[in-house]
Order: sequence, then structure tokens, then C-alpha cells
Amino acid sequence: MKTNFKISFVFLCSALIALGSCNNDAEIIENGNVPFGEGIFVVNEGNTQTNTGEITFFNPSTGDKSQNIFSKVNDMDLGIYVQSIHGHLNKGYISVDNMNRLYVVNLDNFELEGIVEEIGKPQGFLGLNEQKGYVSLWGESGTGTEVAVINLQDYTVSKRITVGTGPKEMLLNGNDLIVLNSGGFSSANSISIINTQNDEVTQTITVGDNPNSLVSDRSGNIWVLCGGRYKSDWSGLETPGQLLKINGSNYSIEEVLDFESEFSQPSRLRINSAGDELYFTYDGHVRKLQMEGELSQGEVLLNRSFYGFAYNPNDGMLYGTDPRDFASSGWVIRFSPEGVLQDSIQAGIIPSQLLFNY
Repeated sequence: MKTNFKISFVFLCSALIALGSCNNDAEIIENGNVPFGEGIFVVNEGNTQTNTGEITFFNPSTGDKSQNIFSKVNDMDLGIYVQSIHGHLNKGYISVDNMNRLYVVNLDNFELEGIVEEIGKPQGFLGLNEQKGYVSLWGESGTGTEVAVINLQDYTVSKRITVGTGPKEMLLNGNDLIVLNSGGFSSANSISIINTQNDEVTQTITVGDNPNSLVSDRSGNIWVLCGGRYKSDWSGLETPGQLLKINGSNYSIEEVLDFESEFSQPSRLRINSAGDELYFTYDGHVRKLQMEGELSQGEVLLNRSFYGFAYNPNDGMLYGTDPRDFASSGWVIRFSPEGVLQDSIQAGIIPSQLLFNY
């Protein structure tokens, strides 16, 4: 059985990105009917002008790359505002916001195996076992409060669980599903704990404003990154960004760090494979924080930020995405764990999240 690692992104153009050009030596596979499997799947959100939400596949070992693999393999459009792709038991689950659908594909050949419908603005997926998975939903208003329980045998919704506003990222902690209530198109400040054995909410925990990402460390602690809330006139932050350390056993908040900037919102919290280093974007930089010692804003690792950012637990590389002008093809950029530029590939319109499938 393969283990699927999802990550939020980064590849590298080189310093030439700033000059508007990138070199790419990866072979471009024009035929979509190729084996995929192990490698990197890149979500390209697409935009309203081009209707070009798609998936790019790249194999770092061989250098092979294939664009628009969903439409090439399945002869149908994916839609726009593609939010994420998550792997579970060798299947990919693609959340497409404007289509109100979750597409299920085989990760070896990317053939469509099923569609989950009647779900409003799906954001992310988490698979529990062969029978059940969960999808976070924003609803038609963008301020929805539901997580849908999905029957993975027939791809139907078996239950809807009410959580906080704008549920997005989810994390499994033993028998608990932790749901980050991001606020959607409004604002929120909580996480919901769902018992996966009966699919009932057991706790709601207040955190900072607009939580956006979460991870668990090697000691079982849960780390939640919150962006803070802007003033109504957008002149600055009314509440600061925060990093919270939460006990993974009883969900008590053990430490809180307030970020200093009055304008920058920290986001894209990631963790290394050893579970002892945090990465996140803040104030125009990628920062790294060692968990041992005093909680801080971390050290600057990269002097730039990204639309999407991720850590690859398979090889320790850092990945980031650059959407350029949000209308033409963007780039995925890769750096070493020390922040040294490695290479880059061209992707589609607005590359954002990555699935590392190994």
C-alpha cells in the first residue's frame, strides 16, 4: 500500500523568476495516457477568465512532466477554483469549488472513478479508512459550517456535521478529526473536534482569529497558525497573528505566540518529517522554527514568500508556487532544506497546493 503525502507547494524558477524568465529541462509529455503514480501532482486553481483549473504531474526522478492531465485522460474539464488534491489508498480526491464536486481519480493512471455531488464549495478531503472520508465545505455563501461524511464505496454523502464557519484544513489525531474553522469569506476563531467513531462534535476550542493551517509534532502536540483579523477599513490588523501549541491529549492550549507585525498575516504552517521543526510564511519570508526552546517568530530561511508553500516528507525538500500574473502559466520552485535553489517547472494557471505521492 502506498502512503500519500499532501503538501502545499514550492518549486523554483531560480533567480531568473524575478526577471520574468525560467529555464526548464523537464521532458514535457504531451500524451495524457501515461503512467503517473509516484511523483508530484500540482493543483492549478484556474481563473474565471480562462476556466482552466487543472492538474500538472511531475516526476522528479525521471524529469517527466505532463500538463492538464485530468482533461487529457478523462476528456472533460475539471472546472475553476480547484482547491486541493488529497491522496488516500492510491486514489486522489480533487475538491473543485465552483463545481460543488469532489472528483475521485486513480493515482496510477488518473482515470476518473467517481464524483461526489451535492456538496457546496468543497475545500479539502481527509480519508479515514476504506469506507469513510470527510470533506470540508464552505457552502454556496462561502460562510458554511459543515463537514460532509463521505461513503467511499458509492461516493455519496452519508451525514453532515455542523462545525464552525468556513471549515478548511483537517487533521487526524487518533480517533479525533480536528477541523480548522477558517472563517471562509468572513471570520472565525475556533477548531472543532469530531469523534470519528460516531461522527459527533465533542469539543469546540477557541483559538486566534482566522486560523489557516495546523500540524502535529512528534510528541503529539497540535500546532495551529492564525492569521489575525484586519480592521474594517483594512488599514492594519485589529488582532495579531498567533501560533498556538495545543496538547494533543486534552486539547488544552499550552503556549501562545503573538506575531509583531501590524500588517502581515502568518500562514502555511508546515512541519518536517522528524516532527521537530516548523516552517511558515510571514512578513515576506519563509521562516523556520525549532520547537525546542522558547517559542519565537523563527529564523528567516528564504527572503521571499509564495502563493503556496510545502515541505516534502519524502526527501526534505521545500516547495513553493509562483502564480506570476494569475492569468498565465505559473511556476513551482524547489529548494533544499537549507534554502538553496534547486530547480523549477512550469505549471498551469495559479499553481497552489501539491500532493506528494510516494
